[in-house]
Amino acid sequence: MKIPLILFFLLLGVSISAQIKKKDLGLYAGVIEEYRINNGVKLLTVQESTVRVSIDKSMLILQIGQQEYKAAYKASKESKRVYKITADLKYSDIQESFYLYGKEKRLLRKGIFPQPDSELVKQSKQEVL
Repeated sequence: MKIPLILFFLLLGVSISAQIKKKDLGLYAGVIEEYRINNGVKLLTVQESTVRVSIDKSMLILQIGQQEYKAAYKASKESKRVYKITADLKYSDIQESFYLYGKEKRLLRKGIFPQPDSELVKQSKQEVL
């Protein structure tokens, strides 16, 4: 009785995580739009900044302006060539969350409040250089 139960949970764990197709890996770039923060005293404006996300088989690199963060990620398949990617980065206790739309060659970064969501577009090899 225990062996089938253990096998069931192992198979469930394998089916939950997904492997992103090789053609959907790569560099995605976009902009985090300007937004405002209320610090309790006054309203501060944060200027727009560039954001780049590089995804390979096991690592995600997030660049916001001049800052760079690296982390392993987890991917779950939402539908055909649509993946939800989550990563725990050292600068925050909150998980970074992305939606990768492989067919459309775009990546949606869910902004950590008060940041707005950002849409990134896959870069070709010529644009990377």
